Amino acid sequence: MSDKKIMQDKLLLPKVLYGSAGVEMNLYFANVFTCVNPANYIFHVYSSVGRCDQERWRFVPETAGTYEAKIEVISDEGVVAEGSFSIVISDPAKAAGRKLRILMIGDSLTDQTCYPAHLHTLCVRNNIELTMLGTNVPLELKDLPGGKMINYPPDKELEGVRHEGRGGWSAATFLRRKEPIECETDYHWNCASPFLTPDGVFDFKGYIDKNCDGIAPDIIMISLGGNDMINITRDNSGEVIGRYLENMQQLYENIRKDAPDALYGIVLEPYGSMDQSAWGNNYGCSYFAWNRRSLVPPAYAKLSEIFSEKENCSMVPLYTAVDPVHGYPRKEEKCFAESDAVVERGDNALHPAPVGYRQAANCAFGWLLDIISKGC
Repeated sequence: MSDKKIMQDKLLLPKVLYGSAGVEMNLYFANVFTCVNPANYIFHVYSSVGRCDQERWRFVPETAGTYEAKIEVISDEGVVAEGSFSIVISDPAKAAGRKLRILMIGDSLTDQTCYPAHLHTLCVRNNIELTMLGTNVPLELKDLPGGKMINYPPDKELEGVRHEGRGGWSAATFLRRKEPIECETDYHWNCASPFLTPDGVFDFKGYIDKNCDGIAPDIIMISLGGNDMINITRDNSGEVIGRYLENMQQLYENIRKDAPDALYGIVLEPYGSMDQSAWGNNYGCSYFAWNRRSLVPPAYAKLSEIFSEKENCSMVPLYTAVDPVHGYPRKEEKCFAESDAVVERGDNALHPAPVGYRQAANCAFGWLLDIISKGC
């Protein structure tokens, strides 16, 4: 493989960036180009809208519209990678009065509820009646064991918010977990899959009848990958990615069989903090920021290829939108034990700070508005 092809393959752009009038949208270069040090490259975005900064392209649209954009990645040798994408901006005023029922399925990024809650807030703010479905009801869980470990938003932002987010879960968990794990503490995510019968049969129709008043959701978002590929390394990446893709397809097909008319959003989750200190804080020497940021993009490329061909299905590129440094929790600590100097280091590897979750929700809201505009 030529050096030029290798560099081009490091660029993973979504086909579409979704935004909404009045809300900032972002494309962080470190999230779309796989390299150890983004500071070694120059990024040029050619577009009639927005502005190109050092670390991101950003835009606060005022009106709806569709634009084309091109990005170039430049090193001392010249342009090493380039690609194009569309920018689709929707006007939330045109969606006012719409009634939608949504089911959000996910891991801890959904379970922590910041991003589903902000998505709900954006809908309420714009007079869109978003009925959220799911057996995970944060207002009921926040004071239970484990609830205090979750970075829930204030109570007023949790009203009407529910989902199927489960900390630590993967696509395989939703497909196959028949019962809680006895050796784990009794947190709310330690339970059987809500989509399985007591005998372990996947039954989404039964789930709809029991939890959705017998009416299938209008929109189903599936946001998984963080736990499916947490242990990815250079040696096992093929196996890990293959299993993830297989389980995601099986989960989608099992759900779609009983909800054929729903519109599906397959979420490409943020990669996590690019600060290795955050990963060391959470995982010691078990998992690494670079493994995540360098080995997961090929999985997302293949996932996009697979699901873009499925009916009523589109990708939700949250990975582009969250600041990989300042969108994650950070804390001050001594440089080392005997030092009087204090530095700021990453504090959480995979879970954004509330501001990062809001960036993700802004992206999801743009996608949702686009879906509404197409007749959902």
